[in-house]
Amino acid sequence: MVRCVSRFRLQAHTLQVDRNIWSRGDESTICDKCSLHEDQDEARVLLKCMCPEVCRLRRTFSVMFQQVPGYSQTAHCVPHVTTRTAFAFLSQKKIQALQFYF
Repeated sequence: MVRCVSRFRLQAHTLQVDRNIWSRGDESTICDKCSLHEDQDEARVLLKCMCPEVCRLRRTFSVMFQQVPGYSQTAHCVPHVTTRTAFAFLSQKKIQALQFYF
């Protein structure tokens, strides 16, 4: 579990934004998991992506998201994501955060 959190925080994952960097611009940065046609970066995946699996996780751990500014209880997402919002979410000191990341 610690490894998963570390990989995410260190950007050692396979999100489209980082694939594009490592492929020197040959890969698309657009999310391939949902139909919003936005960049697939950490903040967006955590808080806005409409991928069914991610939405299910946000519903399951909705208590963690209720304190995030702009979080919609009905859509289970944050319509206007900022880096500051994502950082605040990742900085939570709850044990549920580790369960969510894993």
